[in-house]
Formats: sequence, structure tokens, C-alpha cells
Amino acid sequence: MGVVLGIVIAILKNYVGLDIDIIPLLLYLYVILVISGVTFYLYIAVYTKNMNLVGRYVQRKRDHPYYALLISLVEKDYQEAEIQLERLSSFYKQAKIALTATLQIEKNLLREAEATAQEIKNSNIRYHNLALIALLHGNLEEFETYKVRIKHKHLHYALEAEAAFREQDYKKADELAELAMASTGGLQKWVYEKSLEKQKGNTQRRSYF
Repeated sequence: MGVVLGIVIAILKNYVGLDIDIIPLLLYLYVILVISGVTFYLYIAVYTKNMNLVGRYVQRKRDHPYYALLISLVEKDYQEAEIQLERLSSFYKQAKIALTATLQIEKNLLREAEATAQEIKNSNIRYHNLALIALLHGNLEEFETYKVRIKHKHLHYALEAEAAFREQDYKKADELAELAMASTGGLQKWVYEKSLEKQKGNTQRRSYF
């Protein structure tokens, strides 16, 4: 677009005599493009309820290790997930730590997961992981202690769905899962939905999501 705009400006200056300062104009265009790109990403990653849109976006990005990792986690392909974790650059340091904890929980490496979770800077994600680990250990008091520290509703509902599942109250687990998915959007909602689709066909299912 910048090249096209430059050509248009050159024509206007040479043939129409319109005096345009190209540098500020190109700078404004760049800023608009950056803002548009960030806005679109946030819409996809956080806000949209359109899971078909998110799914197409993830599939287009599947060569990127972050999105390949998300796909492998929802598919429960832990060997591939480990490969993609190693491919993540230092730019994704905190995401790598959080997703490492997720993978360790999925593989029932709870002691390792607890140590990894302590390194997560985002308190909501840290407490969510620690609450889930406590639940899997059967420590309900610790589970509740961590859960009340979490600010995001969808994480509360997801944890409560896991607790209901472990109590074999499957109807309640389904209802809480619906609330979790209704309370979020973007990639998080997509992960919930895809994980649930995979789990419902899993005869050795140990967790709800």
C-alpha cells in the first residue's frame, strides 16, 4: 500500500501540481496499518464469539510454533506439543512457561507443573494452574484458596466444571462449561470448545477440558 500511495502522490505532484509532503503521509499510513493490525488481532484473540473465524485464523497460522502448539494441545498430541514448545522464541517467554505448565498438567506431571506455575507472572493464569493442580491432588481447601484469587469469570467456571467432573456430576460440569465458554471469546473460547470436542470422544478421560 505504501508503494501504491507513493506512486499516486508522485503522479499528483508531477501532473496535477499538488504539493504533498510524502514523509508525514507515509508515517500516518504506517500508524493506521499498525493500529488496524493490532485491532484485528485483538478481535480474533480475545473478543470474537465467531469460532469459525478463529478456527480459520489458527489454521492459516499453523506453521507458527505458537499456533501449532495450541493445535497440538487441543488435539492431546503431547509429543508434538513438546516439539512446538522448543520452537517458541524468547519473545514468547511467559506464554512458553504457561503452556509448559499446561502440558505438564495434561501429562499428570503435577510436581513439575506446580514448580513451573510459580514462574508465571500473570496472577490469573498462575492461580488457575495452581488451583487445578490442587484439585487434581484432591486438596479442595487449597483449590478454593487459589480459585478465589482469580479475577476472570471464565477461569472460575472452567475450574468449577473440572471439580464437578471429578465428583461425577456431569450435568453440572456441562452447565459450568457452557458458562465458561459464554464468558470469554477469541482463542480461549476456541481452546475450550476444541478441547471439549476431543475429550468427549476420549474413553480414558481424566479431566473435563
